[in-house]
Amino acid sequence: MKIQQKYINFHNCPKFFTKVSNFFIKKQSNVHKFKEKFFNPCPVFGQLVSLVRQANIERVIQKTEADKYSKKFKTKDQLYTMLVAVICQIKSLRDLCALFHVNIQKLNQLGLSVLPNKSTLSYVNKNRDYRVFESIYNYLRFYYWKVILDSRRCLIVKGLGKKITIIDSTVVGLFSSVMRNTGRYRIDGKKKRGIKLHMSIEEGISLPQLYYISEATVHDQKGMENIKWKKENIYVMDRGYLNYEQFLEMTNQDIYFVSRLKENTVYKSVEEKDIPDDAHNGILKDEIIEKEITTGKDGQKEVIRLRRVAYWDDEQKRCYEFVTNLMEIEVDYIPLLYKCRWQIELLFKRLKQNFMFRYFLGDNENAIKVQIWCCLIANLLLEVIFSKVKEKRKAFSHLVNFVRLHITSYIDLENYWRCSTDKLIRFIKSLLKGPPSEEVQLKISF
Repeated sequence: MKIQQKYINFHNCPKFFTKVSNFFIKKQSNVHKFKEKFFNPCPVFGQLVSLVRQANIERVIQKTEADKYSKKFKTKDQLYTMLVAVICQIKSLRDLCALFHVNIQKLNQLGLSVLPNKSTLSYVNKNRDYRVFESIYNYLRFYYWKVILDSRRCLIVKGLGKKITIIDSTVVGLFSSVMRNTGRYRIDGKKKRGIKLHMSIEEGISLPQLYYISEATVHDQKGMENIKWKKENIYVMDRGYLNYEQFLEMTNQDIYFVSRLKENTVYKSVEEKDIPDDAHNGILKDEIIEKEITTGKDGQKEVIRLRRVAYWDDEQKRCYEFVTNLMEIEVDYIPLLYKCRWQIELLFKRLKQNFMFRYFLGDNENAIKVQIWCCLIANLLLEVIFSKVKEKRKAFSHLVNFVRLHITSYIDLENYWRCSTDKLIRFIKSLLKGPPSEEVQLKISF
């Protein structure tokens, strides 16, 4: 290596060394400023674990007696281990255990008291009841409800003064004979298995309530039996939930619904309402209809009175027919209420893209349900971080990818997420200012 001296005034050598030393001292102080803003003594996953500790889930575990016969690997150890698996999308128990073995020095900071083994994880996923994690999720959902509640909720909720609950189901494919799926068999006689998740969310909140897990062959109307209906609520659902006997019972209990009408539905038109002049141009018809249904085992026939609204969508170039028991509200609200149903479809997309719904670490029903509930818990914890940023938000997938890549890094997740990318680049550039002047630099050539 040859060092060429471009320009040095030997009379100013002390000044030269003083400038160089001041530059490195200033650079070191800037690094300390950066650490003070974005450094956290706890890893990224440990910060998510702190949200669980803050909620104090020990009372839930004690109530369910999940740790009654376990000596070392407790319920919290299993929960934190499975959270790492679903966030990092780890596809085997061997890889999951290897991750903790590499970071054994950070074990306490990651929330674990025992180093997990493959056989232990396989055993607890199979034998520890999945309902423990269901109780933990429902408890955390209630605890962080006000934190995640968005003040910028839909104007429909504020205008009607009623809560809007959206109901739907989604199918998750399984490559195992644990649960049956719908559809035709292949030529070789095999068929991909599946599990159906029946969920509901409130309008404007991305926290699902999983009320029923079934085989993919179970119809959506079967899941309605497990819903706890609430008075004065509006339930939005698609045509798969059309059950007029259930609708009659809901109407008698002051429970409201909005759904789509099937094309082959037989009904009788009773009264046609006038469409206001200020109504949307897509409203074609607003009428009261009656439908005769058979109720009970005795086969008694009753008549249910409903409201039918026909709406033309210019974008899709098709006509939608809605049915509801909301008789008094303005006709414009009916299509808008059904449009809110798209939020649960976006939730299904978020869960399947960002968490591990394609690969399961167990081949039994209990292990699959444990992993599903851990996916929902991971979504809840990341939603808490996501909702704390009240400025212009990034995509939720960016946060999940950042946590996945830096799960053992000592970065302050909340401060980093609150700072936008452009703001972060400007902050780094302000810290790393230019080197000393050209007169006092050494040119190094190889």
